[in-house]
Amino acid sequence: MDEVTNEPKIEAKKKPEAEGVPAIKPDPATQPAAVEEDYKKKCEEAQKEAKENYNKWLYLYADFENYKKRVHKEKLDLLKYGNESLAYELLEVVDSLEKALSHTDEKNGAKGLEGGIRLTMKQFLSVLEKFGIKPIQSVGTKFDPKFHEAVGEEEKEDHGPGMVVRETQKGYVLHERLLRAARVIVAKKKEQK
Repeated sequence: MDEVTNEPKIEAKKKPEAEGVPAIKPDPATQPAAVEEDYKKKCEEAQKEAKENYNKWLYLYADFENYKKRVHKEKLDLLKYGNESLAYELLEVVDSLEKALSHTDEKNGAKGLEGGIRLTMKQFLSVLEKFGIKPIQSVGTKFDPKFHEAVGEEEKEDHGPGMVVRETQKGYVLHERLLRAARVIVAKKKEQK
């Protein structure tokens, strides 16, 4: 009680810091100046990283463009010089043709020329086969639209209908892929009158 007023004495409640808990001091990191400084620092780091990434991207883009140019050049060279070994082998055939022509004289006449051409044809087919080019055997086989192009029909008793009786142009395959279809005459049934 209060001695002067004789009323009960009301004590003020103590604040928690008074009981040994330290007062919360303002954190400098949460102050506006500190937050702004931290934000600027993070922005600079992000810009630096973005610039590094952009430079890496430019380097990779330039490298890829150079790669595309190099592959394009290699492809053109392959197309341009890819048949070099075939061309070299064919030069031997040209040499044989020149020899065959030089051996035709008035004494041998057509016989010398024919023999030279047959020999050259054999050599030429050998060179083609060496590079995977083979003729399609058509005469006496059933017409196959995958390998044959029919250019006509003939009535034949000794061949069944749909059989190839004659070639007008030989067909060729390149490693089992059709290079040129054979142009053929196909047998048909004899029409009854």
